[in-house]
Amino acid sequence: MPDPVAPTFPPDVRRHVVRLAGDFFLKSARIISTAIDTDLVTGMIFLAIVRANVRHLLEEP
Repeated sequence: MPDPVAPTFPPDVRRHVVRLAGDFFLKSARIISTAIDTDLVTGMIFLAIVRANVRHLLEEP
């Protein structure tokens, strides 16, 4: 059941946010791939490894 207190947005706003998030992801992936001089899949694996290595630093006590 949806949360009655959660804000609701019109569908067109949600689509716009999803489009912006996807664009941000693709641009970031291109930057990472260029920075480490590899393909997209290897870049995403690199990001997953980095994220796993710093996860303990981001957790709240």
